[in-house]
Amino acid sequence: MNKNKHIDDEILIAYLIDEITDKKQISEVEEWLKSSEKNQQQFDDLKKTWFGVQKLTPKPVAVDINAAWLKFEQRIDNEHITHRFLFNKKIINILRIAAILIIFVGLFFIFKEKNTNSTIILATTDSLLTDTLIDGSIITLNEKSTISFKKDFGQNQRTIKLEGEAFFEVDHDTEKPFIIDAGGGYIQVVGTKFNVNTNDSVYIDVFVEEGIVKIFSIDPDSSDTLFVLLTAGQKGRINTVNGETIKLNNNTQNPNDLFWKTNILTFNSCFIKDVANTLEDVYGVNFIIDDKAKSLLLTATFENAQIDEILEIIKLTLNLEISKIDKTYYLNVIED
Repeated sequence: MNKNKHIDDEILIAYLIDEITDKKQISEVEEWLKSSEKNQQQFDDLKKTWFGVQKLTPKPVAVDINAAWLKFEQRIDNEHITHRFLFNKKIINILRIAAILIIFVGLFFIFKEKNTNSTIILATTDSLLTDTLIDGSIITLNEKSTISFKKDFGQNQRTIKLEGEAFFEVDHDTEKPFIIDAGGGYIQVVGTKFNVNTNDSVYIDVFVEEGIVKIFSIDPDSSDTLFVLLTAGQKGRINTVNGETIKLNNNTQNPNDLFWKTNILTFNSCFIKDVANTLEDVYGVNFIIDDKAKSLLLTATFENAQIDEILEIIKLTLNLEISKIDKTYYLNVIED
């Protein structure tokens, strides 16, 4: 086998977790591993990363005080039968009060402990915010977004909560995976670059620019973990209603989706109607395009440009007539 042949990370992961059933494909992977030290090192690095992302967040355990009390009373009844102890109602009530006091004292110490590990909140309104966390990870928050996390990030993992949209450049640490609680779903990484958008009321969208990302949800009924693994260049989605995690068929990221961060718009042989749709989303304007103009193609890149500057270039490039009423632009082909 050619040692330079490329084997996708997904195939290597499937081989790692014994999910490949095709003997020919298994043989190809094994030959590829033997063909060079570089290939083996790539596989070893992937293996470390994969097992790093398996360290899931321990789920909180709900405490049912009434059920616990019933068990306590049942235990007393059993001891009464065995040892013939007689408990009158007065003593039972005293014990019940004592148990409740113990619970509240315990909760006091829990809250006190939480207060000593203060929560840090980063929030934006009408501007972006870029900050470096204590582990070296860099987070860029979009407008009207919030992240919160404990000051020390926790003992076994780095955990944050996100509301809105953010781009993450996570510092690599196989011992402490980075976990994002996105509200209805989770994103887990060891070290990578990726974008998370929770602004939709139903979907959490994730795009991976570099590295490996695990998106998952937890079924509240069965406690099963539903997950999808994403590699560089892939997009995934979590449905916050039913917990479904999917890898989107269109895995190629639209570079304009990150306009909020880069302030760059790129169009490569795009129909003018598609260009207009993007400009509507980005600048909050409307377009009415005549039929003759809709099929025109535009190739251009705009950086830090205002909408009127962009339209002036489109006008000159495609020989269009552009007029404006309020926030609506009208595009028409200039007749010879």
